[in-house]
Amino acid sequence: MTSAIVFVGAELQHPHAAADPGRVATRRPPGIGDVAFDDVLDAARAHEPWACRRLYDGYAARVLGYLRAQGAREPEDLTSEVFLRVFDRLDQFSGDEAGFRSWLFTIAHRILIDDARRRQRRPQTTMLGVDVEAHAAGDVEHEALANFGAEWADALDRKSTRLNSSHGY
Repeated sequence: MTSAIVFVGAELQHPHAAADPGRVATRRPPGIGDVAFDDVLDAARAHEPWACRRLYDGYAARVLGYLRAQGAREPEDLTSEVFLRVFDRLDQFSGDEAGFRSWLFTIAHRILIDDARRRQRRPQTTMLGVDVEAHAAGDVEHEALANFGAEWADALDRKSTRLNSSHGY
């Protein structure tokens, strides 16, 4: 008989082994489970670095994933902006952990929209390469012939020759 292995926390255990309730995965992000969410939130409101770090560590990866999934061009930068705004406005939040997640992702979504609007208003810049500099110093006559073709140039030459001969040039 083969025995199945079940993944619990960071260890592999047999399915009939007693489960350790402290090791069972919760919906709470890692690192927040050992302190009640309300205590972490209160400490973050008091600008305690450990509490702010726990909130960031617990939710930053999820926010980053959301921003990437939405097609943000610079999701890491936007994640930083989200948490700066969250910590700046933490006193305005009231609610439980589920409400906090909802509030956090609402802020992330609004920052994503703000970034898209900002990019639409801002002109796109491109880097000039060596290739552009080589074309800038090129021969205008050669470029015209390359763009319009030799047939066009021959036709233009014939017309100018006829005009010149009809006017006595």
